Amino acid sequence: MRQQPAHGAWCYLKDKFLGQRESRVLLETQLRNFRQDALSITDYCCHLESMATSLTEFGDPISDWQLVLMLLHGLSGKFYHMVSILKMHRPFLTFAEAPTHLLLEEMEIDAQPPSTPSALVATTPCPMVPDALAPPPLGMFPPACPPSAPTGG
Repeated sequence: MRQQPAHGAWCYLKDKFLGQRESRVLLETQLRNFRQDALSITDYCCHLESMATSLTEFGDPISDWQLVLMLLHGLSGKFYHMVSILKMHRPFLTFAEAPTHLLLEEMEIDAQPPSTPSALVATTPCPMVPDALAPPPLGMFPPACPPSAPTGG
Protein backbone atom coordinates (compact mmCIF):
# COMPACT_ATOMS: atom_id res chain seq x y z
CA MET A 1 0.00 0.00 0.00
CA ARG A 2 2.89 2.35 0.60
CA GLN A 3 3.88 2.03 -3.01
CA GLN A 4 0.78 3.77 -4.35
CA PRO A 5 1.15 6.99 -2.32
CA ALA A 6 4.82 7.18 -3.34
CA HIS A 7 3.89 6.62 -6.97
CA GLY A 8 1.14 9.23 -6.71
CA ALA A 9 3.55 11.72 -5.18
CA TRP A 10 6.07 11.00 -7.92
CA CYS A 11 3.46 11.53 -10.64
CA TYR A 12 2.33 14.76 -8.98
CA LEU A 13 5.88 16.10 -8.82
CA LYS A 14 6.62 14.98 -12.37
CA ASP A 15 3.51 16.74 -13.71
CA LYS A 16 4.25 19.83 -11.64
CA PHE A 17 7.84 19.96 -12.91
CA LEU A 18 6.90 19.39 -16.55
CA GLY A 19 4.11 21.97 -16.29
CA GLN A 20 6.55 24.52 -14.91
CA ARG A 21 9.06 23.72 -17.64
CA GLU A 22 6.44 24.33 -20.31
CA SER A 23 5.37 27.55 -18.59
CA ARG A 24 9.01 28.65 -18.36
CA VAL A 25 9.61 28.00 -22.07
CA LEU A 26 6.43 29.87 -22.99
CA LEU A 27 7.35 32.82 -20.77
CA GLU A 28 10.90 32.94 -22.12
CA THR A 29 9.56 32.97 -25.69
CA GLN A 30 7.16 35.79 -24.82
CA LEU A 31 9.97 37.78 -23.22
CA ARG A 32 12.29 37.40 -26.21
CA ASN A 33 9.57 38.40 -28.66
CA PHE A 34 7.97 41.19 -26.62
CA ARG A 35 7.62 44.49 -28.52
CA GLN A 36 6.90 47.98 -27.28
CA ASP A 37 4.37 48.86 -29.99
CA ALA A 38 2.12 51.58 -28.48
CA LEU A 39 3.27 51.13 -24.86
CA SER A 40 5.06 53.96 -23.11
CA ILE A 41 8.69 53.35 -22.15
CA THR A 42 7.64 53.02 -18.51
CA ASP A 43 4.96 50.39 -19.23
CA TYR A 44 7.20 48.54 -21.68
CA CYS A 45 10.07 48.31 -19.17
CA CYS A 46 7.73 47.23 -16.35
CA HIS A 47 6.38 44.37 -18.49
CA LEU A 48 9.90 43.26 -19.43
CA GLU A 49 11.07 43.37 -15.84
CA SER A 50 8.01 41.47 -14.64
CA MET A 51 8.56 38.68 -17.15
CA ALA A 52 12.28 38.50 -16.26
CA THR A 53 11.39 38.26 -12.55
CA SER A 54 8.95 35.44 -13.27
CA LEU A 55 11.64 33.55 -15.19
CA THR A 56 14.00 33.98 -12.24
CA GLU A 57 11.33 32.44 -10.00
CA PHE A 58 11.23 29.45 -12.39
CA GLY A 59 14.98 29.08 -11.85
CA ASP A 60 16.02 30.59 -15.19
CA PRO A 61 17.43 34.05 -14.42
CA ILE A 62 17.99 36.57 -17.21
CA SER A 63 21.18 38.59 -16.87
CA ASP A 64 20.97 42.36 -16.74
CA TRP A 65 22.92 42.58 -20.00
CA GLN A 66 20.49 40.20 -21.75
CA LEU A 67 17.53 42.18 -20.46
CA VAL A 68 18.97 45.45 -21.83
CA LEU A 69 19.48 43.82 -25.24
CA MET A 70 15.88 42.51 -25.20
CA LEU A 71 14.70 46.00 -24.25
CA LEU A 72 16.57 47.55 -27.19
CA HIS A 73 15.45 44.82 -29.60
CA GLY A 74 11.76 45.38 -28.87
CA LEU A 75 11.69 49.19 -29.07
CA SER A 76 9.24 50.81 -31.45
CA GLY A 77 10.44 52.60 -34.58
CA LYS A 78 10.42 56.04 -33.00
CA PHE A 79 13.41 54.94 -30.88
CA TYR A 80 15.34 53.35 -33.75
CA HIS A 81 18.01 56.04 -33.59
CA MET A 82 18.59 55.37 -29.89
CA VAL A 83 19.43 51.67 -30.23
CA SER A 84 22.92 52.18 -31.67
CA ILE A 85 23.64 55.04 -29.29
CA LEU A 86 22.73 52.97 -26.24
CA LYS A 87 24.62 49.89 -27.47
CA MET A 88 27.80 51.97 -27.75
CA HIS A 89 27.52 53.24 -24.17
CA ARG A 90 30.60 52.27 -22.16
CA PRO A 91 30.38 50.73 -19.68
CA PHE A 92 27.35 48.91 -21.05
CA LEU A 93 24.09 50.21 -19.60
CA THR A 94 22.33 48.42 -16.80
CA PHE A 95 18.61 47.76 -16.96
CA ALA A 96 18.15 50.48 -14.35
CA GLU A 97 19.95 53.05 -16.57
CA ALA A 98 18.56 52.23 -20.03
CA PRO A 99 14.93 53.18 -19.32
CA THR A 100 16.06 56.55 -17.97
CA HIS A 101 17.77 57.43 -21.27
CA LEU A 102 14.75 56.22 -23.23
CA LEU A 103 12.29 58.04 -21.00
CA LEU A 104 14.14 61.32 -21.57
CA GLU A 105 14.06 60.70 -25.32
CA GLU A 106 10.35 59.81 -25.18
CA MET A 107 9.61 63.09 -23.42
CA GLU A 108 11.59 64.97 -26.08
CA ILE A 109 9.81 63.21 -28.95
CA ASP A 110 6.38 63.75 -27.40
CA ALA A 111 7.11 67.46 -26.81
CA GLN A 112 7.83 68.09 -30.51
CA PRO A 113 4.90 69.34 -32.57
CA PRO A 114 3.73 66.85 -35.15
CA SER A 115 5.25 67.48 -38.53
CA THR A 116 2.93 68.02 -41.44
CA PRO A 117 3.45 65.72 -44.37
CA SER A 118 4.97 67.41 -47.37
CA ALA A 119 4.76 66.44 -51.00
CA LEU A 120 7.01 67.15 -53.92
CA VAL A 121 5.17 68.19 -57.07
CA ALA A 122 7.02 68.00 -60.36
CA THR A 123 5.78 70.13 -63.25
CA THR A 124 7.18 71.28 -66.54
CA PRO A 125 8.22 74.92 -66.54
CA CYS A 126 6.01 77.35 -68.40
CA PRO A 127 7.84 79.55 -70.92
CA MET A 128 8.06 83.13 -69.77
CA VAL A 129 8.00 84.40 -73.34
CA PRO A 130 4.93 83.87 -75.55
CA ASP A 131 5.50 81.67 -78.58
CA ALA A 132 5.27 84.60 -81.00
CA LEU A 133 8.17 86.35 -79.31
CA ALA A 134 10.27 83.26 -78.66
CA PRO A 135 13.34 82.83 -80.86
CA PRO A 136 13.11 80.08 -83.46
CA PRO A 137 14.93 76.84 -82.75
CA LEU A 138 18.55 76.52 -83.86
CA GLY A 139 18.99 76.09 -87.61
CA MET A 140 15.73 77.85 -88.29
CA PHE A 141 17.13 81.37 -88.59
CA PRO A 142 16.59 83.01 -91.98
CA PRO A 143 19.75 83.34 -94.04
CA ALA A 144 21.73 86.43 -93.26
CA CYS A 145 21.20 89.29 -95.71
CA PRO A 146 24.35 90.64 -97.35
CA PRO A 147 25.25 94.03 -95.99
CA SER A 148 23.79 96.76 -98.12
CA ALA A 149 26.20 98.89 -100.02
CA PRO A 150 26.52 102.39 -98.76
CA THR A 151 24.77 104.81 -100.98
CA GLY A 152 26.81 107.71 -102.11
CA GLY A 153 25.47 110.90 -102.18
